[in-house]
Amino acid sequence: MRPKLFLLFLALWCYGTSTKAQDTLYLEKPRCYAQLGLGYPLPNHKQLSGNVAVVVETKRNVAYGLRLYEYTYLHPVPSSDHVDEKYVPNHEYHEITLSVGKVIPLHQKIVFTTSVGPSYVNYKMPYNVKKVPSPTNSWGGFFNYSIYEYETRRYQMLGGSVRGDLALYPGRKRKVGMSLGGFFGFNHKMTQWGIDLNLLIGTTLRKKQKDS
Repeated sequence: MRPKLFLLFLALWCYGTSTKAQDTLYLEKPRCYAQLGLGYPLPNHKQLSGNVAVVVETKRNVAYGLRLYEYTYLHPVPSSDHVDEKYVPNHEYHEITLSVGKVIPLHQKIVFTTSVGPSYVNYKMPYNVKKVPSPTNSWGGFFNYSIYEYETRRYQMLGGSVRGDLALYPGRKRKVGMSLGGFFGFNHKMTQWGIDLNLLIGTTLRKKQKDS
């Protein structure tokens, strides 16, 4: 699964780089934009994730990005344990990615961008999770309850990230837009993929010509 997706995005990127630049550019280049979004990572019942990115696009429709991505999700436990959710430990995942990709104009207001790059991951993982009586329980107490006792491991590792974004710029100045993205990340501990919805706010980096 992982090699096939990587090769698919690599093929799209190579196709974009081999395409000649169009005479009429729909968005003024070079340009820079910020991306702020929410995603739904899969699998393992993960909660919504957050992502922030800064992307610079050149006149040759090459995109360079710095992306921050993080999410948390509850450790899977048996529902038969009947332990309050607030006592269930969290997995915490933080990722920083440097990416390079290709911008492919599809319409005057629609562009598709592919990107790939290395990532640095900080992952906090609970393990040896056990259901135990709460230390505040009293002997024979009616309101006694259970909690989870666990240990934590922290991993710092390198990985890779691949994503594609379909962006729409509805306004005349095309400085604000929305994008629907798909992402795929991997490292030696885990693999995750999903979709996200993002707000895009950008500006051109081209110097304005002075009036003579």
